Amino acid sequence: MKKSLGLLGLSLLFCQCGAEPRTLLSNVPVETTFRPLQQCEIVQDIAPYIDTIEIVQLEATPESMLGEVNKLLLRPDGAFVLLTHSGIMIFDAQGKFQARAGRIGHGPGEYIKLNDICLTTNGQYILALSAFNQILQYRADNGAYVKTIVPSPKLEYSCDGIAPGPEDGFYLYAGNPANADDFETPFDCLLRYDSEGERVSQGLPRKDFGLQVAAITQSAGNSYILRPQEGDDIAYKTDAEGQFAPWARIDFGDKAIPSGYVKNLGGSVWTHLQDFLRADYYKMPLYLEQTAYAFYFTAAGPEAQTHEFLCFTGTEKGIRWTKTAVSATPFIIRGADDEWFYGLYDDPKSYNAGELTTLPPLKRYLIERIGLKLAEDGNPPIVKIRFKTEK
Repeated sequence: MKKSLGLLGLSLLFCQCGAEPRTLLSNVPVETTFRPLQQCEIVQDIAPYIDTIEIVQLEATPESMLGEVNKLLLRPDGAFVLLTHSGIMIFDAQGKFQARAGRIGHGPGEYIKLNDICLTTNGQYILALSAFNQILQYRADNGAYVKTIVPSPKLEYSCDGIAPGPEDGFYLYAGNPANADDFETPFDCLLRYDSEGERVSQGLPRKDFGLQVAAITQSAGNSYILRPQEGDDIAYKTDAEGQFAPWARIDFGDKAIPSGYVKNLGGSVWTHLQDFLRADYYKMPLYLEQTAYAFYFTAAGPEAQTHEFLCFTGTEKGIRWTKTAVSATPFIIRGADDEWFYGLYDDPKSYNAGELTTLPPLKRYLIERIGLKLAEDGNPPIVKIRFKTEK
C-alpha cells in the first residue's frame, strides 16, 4: 500500500485568483505512518488502559434537548458546540446550556439542514455548512448570527465537510460530483475559499466513490483532520495558519482495500455499496481524533464490522477492539484536546449481564465500571477519557 511521494503532487496545485496564485495544500512530506493492524494489540478488557474518566452532564431545558448529535466541537475554553438534527447547541465546559446558533427556518441566520460545522482558526466563530452550500457564520460564545457567505462560483453538488482556512477563509470538501458514477470527468474534492467566499484554489482529485461520512473532524488545538479518501491512505491536517498539509498515512498493508475498488466494478456505484462495505479488506477510516499522546479512529473491516484503533504517539504500540453487538448504539469518540478524548453516550438501552459481554470493551467499561446510563428525561452525557499508553 506504499505510495511514492510523487503522488503528492496534488499539494502543488494552484488556482490563479487575482495577481497571485494560492496553494491548496502545504508542500510537506508525510512523516508519520500508522500501521494499526501491526502495532495495535487486540484487547477484550480495556480497564488496564483507562487512566481517568469524567462525565459532563449536559443541561436539559426545553430549548436545549438534543436528540441525535452529528458533530462535537470544542471551543478554546473547553465549551462544547454540538451539531444536532435540530440545530447548533452551545454548552459551557461544565455542561450548562449557553445558546443556540440559528434555528430551522427560511429567515436570516436560519437553515433547513446543516451538513457540517467548524470553528474559525481563532475559535471565535462557528461556520455552518448548509445543504445548499451556504456558509452561515455565528459567534461561538452566544450563537449570535453574523452573516451568510455564498461560495463563488456556484457549485452544482452538495458539499460534505467544512474546515477553517488561512486568512479567515475556509475549505469545503465533497466526496463525489453530482453524478457519482462519472469517473471520466476529473473531479476535485477539496476547495479553498477566501473570507468573502471566492474560490482561490482546488485539488485532491477523486480516486474512487467517496462515502460521505465524517469527512472532516476537529482535533486537539482546533486543528482539523481530513480523513483519507476512498482509494488513498493519506490523512491531511490543518496547521496553525489553517492550511491543510499531508499529515499521516494509515497503512493496513495487504489488508487495505485496493484503490479504485468501487470504480473498477463498473456500473452504478450505489449498487456496489454493500459489496464495498463487506469486502474482505479494511477501509473507511472515520472519526480521526488526536491528543498529545494518542491517535484514535474507527474503520470498517471484513463483513462491514466496525474496528476501533488507539495508536500511541511516538511508539509502535497501540490497542484495538471490535464492535460485535450489531443492534447496540455505538459509543464513538468524537472529539479531542491535548489531554482528553470526548464521546457522547446516547444509548437508551439497559443491558443485562449476558448482553454486556457482547459489547465493545470501552462501552462495556462505561456501563459496568462507571454505571453510565441515559436519563429518560435528560440529555446524553459527554464522556471525557484519558488513556494510559501502557498497562
